Amino acid sequence: MALKRENLKAMGLNEEQINAIVELHLDTVNGLKAQLEEANKKAGLYDDAKKQLDDYAKDDWKKKYEDENAAFTAYKTQVETEKVTNAKVNAYTALLKELKISEKRIPSIIKVTDMKDMELNKDGTLKNADKLKEAAQTEWADFVVVESEKGADVTNPPTNNGGNTFEQMTLAEKMQYANEHPSDQNVKNWLGK
Repeated sequence: MALKRENLKAMGLNEEQINAIVELHLDTVNGLKAQLEEANKKAGLYDDAKKQLDDYAKDDWKKKYEDENAAFTAYKTQVETEKVTNAKVNAYTALLKELKISEKRIPSIIKVTDMKDMELNKDGTLKNADKLKEAAQTEWADFVVVESEKGADVTNPPTNNGGNTFEQMTLAEKMQYANEHPSDQNVKNWLGK
């Protein structure tokens, strides 16, 4: 049943009283509408949350956990394997350098060497290093750098005249050279001594 002005007039209320009652009634109705709207929003949130919860309940969380755990374990194993392989490569590189293998050839040697059978000591050096050195010396002997010193060829010694012969010098150069090298045979010939 709706509240109408005619009904309030029929009760014998004056206009001022009717306006006050209608205003209070409107405030009550607007408040109830706001509460209803808020309740509908919450009901919608509840329905969404219930749907998500139902969807989560349908998922196989145990399988998801096991798959993620297996992927993580595989990644962890891969990282550890790479770390050990890098340590082996570094140790074998040091061994090859010690044998004076050409540093240009070491990367190529590392690529063709099977590191799986090599083992490391706790200090990061290779186990059975002596055997590995022996094998490397035999297998990679062509890449050993041989250092030797060779002296100058004395059968045809270089001249030390700066590229100019005394005859090719200018007068100023000849005078300076004569002052610096008075005992030189070219200077004596030039001066007529």
